[in-house]
Amino acid sequence: MDWLHASDQGVAADFIGNFFHAVLPLMPGENKDERCAILYSLILAYYEAHDITDRFDCMPLTFFEPKDGPYKLRGSAAKIRALVPFVWQLAQEILDINVPRLAAMRHAAFHLNEVYSALSSSHADACASMREHGIKFAIQ
Repeated sequence: MDWLHASDQGVAADFIGNFFHAVLPLMPGENKDERCAILYSLILAYYEAHDITDRFDCMPLTFFEPKDGPYKLRGSAAKIRALVPFVWQLAQEILDINVPRLAAMRHAAFHLNEVYSALSSSHADACASMREHGIKFAIQ
């Protein structure tokens, strides 16, 4: 298995899809479509602030909540990979660490972000970091 399929379009896509599904009720709005629009506006702001070029053009509910399948973010590997730091940022902003389920999601988002950070060629100890945070992500 290669990283693109196992991680970007595999584990990361599964986690982000489930994460978006779980945080949607925490977004302002009268219904899922309005909350999804708010989520996408946060994603757009993240793209602009970090000069992200691999972007989703839109984020309808069906991109992560299909009618007949599991929650999973549907998109290219590069677009999914670009959202890993956003998920960690959003987790820090909206997840209450005093609620065990939300704390677990926040920890998982942190560890997934750390795994992806270890992909950088400038990372001091990528192998050890990937091992440590990959295991901790899986435990969550």
